[in-house]
Amino acid sequence: MEANYKVQELTKVADFISSINNLVHGKFILADVKINEVLTKIEASSSLFHFVQEQLINFNFEKELRKAEIKNRFNGGVFKLPSSEREATALSFCLLVEFDNKNIDFYEFIKENFPTLDNKGDYKAFADIVLTPLRDTVAKYFGLSKENNEELIKQLEAQAQEELIEEEQPEFVPEVKTKEQELFEELEKIEKHLLQLVEHDPKIKRVLKDDLIFILKAMIYANKYQDLKILNALLVSFEHLAKKVHSIYFVYEELKDVILNYYSKK
Repeated sequence: MEANYKVQELTKVADFISSINNLVHGKFILADVKINEVLTKIEASSSLFHFVQEQLINFNFEKELRKAEIKNRFNGGVFKLPSSEREATALSFCLLVEFDNKNIDFYEFIKENFPTLDNKGDYKAFADIVLTPLRDTVAKYFGLSKENNEELIKQLEAQAQEELIEEEQPEFVPEVKTKEQELFEELEKIEKHLLQLVEHDPKIKRVLKDDLIFILKAMIYANKYQDLKILNALLVSFEHLAKKVHSIYFVYEELKDVILNYYSKK
């Protein structure tokens, strides 16, 4: 089954590469739909999702965006991704999330950071500078082509099929929830409660609220893959931002208690 799982995951990553190529080779029109498709492909692949989440550990989106923007006088009048491949990948991904959530206006962003004489914005420059490095990094990491992976996938599918024929059909075993599954289900309930509190608290400043919502959504997303390493890293960032928000203090303490209780019983 391992070979079959591998080909399924690589097929999903190849689908991601195809979807981001649709963005790279496309135009402004329907770009928002294509961005959502790219993010959906990331969510569909556990391997790709883990790769992206690893890039986000200790990543400061607001700080890196300010450094990359064209208005940063040290950039020589151009939009410039971080020199670190990990941070460049994280920034490109976060930008797509912010575009999709409408927290950043996609078209205004391009006009401001990739200006043209007609004030319409240079979409191709955006694609070359922001999207292409993300695609290339993912392709390199998973050993795939930047363009067409159909032949490679066909070869892997044939190998996996041969292994499947040799394997015995496994017995049906009723699913029993592990302690980890129960933990992450409980965490997700509390995180969603926190998200509601943050979204509906009018006293939280807009920038802080956006950051808290972004981290909470990432935490909820990480629960699907039961990765405490990533979740703990996100918790550190969340606690740093949330310590002065009184409306969520007790619910956040409940979240921490659940995690501490889990570790104490290990």
